Amino acid sequence: MEPLIRPLPPDWATVCLEKLARLSSGYSGASETGGRPDERGRPLIKPSHIDDGDIIERDIEYVRTTSRRSAESLELAVGDILISRVATIGHIALVRAKHHGWLFSSGLIRIRVKSSTITPEYLHHYLRLPVVRKWLDHHATGTAMRSISAELLRGLPVSVPPLDVQSQITEMLDGLDAQIRAHRSVVDAATRLRSSMGLSLMTGTLRVSPSP
Repeated sequence: MEPLIRPLPPDWATVCLEKLARLSSGYSGASETGGRPDERGRPLIKPSHIDDGDIIERDIEYVRTTSRRSAESLELAVGDILISRVATIGHIALVRAKHHGWLFSSGLIRIRVKSSTITPEYLHHYLRLPVVRKWLDHHATGTAMRSISAELLRGLPVSVPPLDVQSQITEMLDGLDAQIRAHRSVVDAATRLRSSMGLSLMTGTLRVSPSP
């Protein structure tokens, strides 16, 4: 199989995704918002909740599943990877402990690592590479609403280094992600302050002392 990235070190392998992980489609039934916490059912993750590698909890909907067996087949576990298959194709998130047991919608594909040769954390970072997004865009189907299928995604070439190298790559990229989140928090706080202060200044609520 031809790698998406080249050249690769001689001790790295290139393997199609289906040999490394099991891929599953999500829940396609009805969901709802609001209600008492004990009546809501199970939280449902949709493509709109996937942003820059993480799951963003906003406007969460809930599912009251009628079958325990069907619910279990849709449950997320720590280390699962979610990828959006419609609209914003290729957005990726790694499932962490906070979202264990949540469900995922049909707009997402769940990737669950089954091979001992790759870690979920490394695969999560690999799937976020621009070259992978380009591959997904090239293979997506449809016109008005482009999409990818689990069947197509199974053929994605994955570059697999030795496990110790995967660990080093993950540590470095996790560190950069942490820096990005920290800087983004500062930018978000400054943006909110500017909006609030701008309104106060322009309405005279906040007085500006004249220059001497």
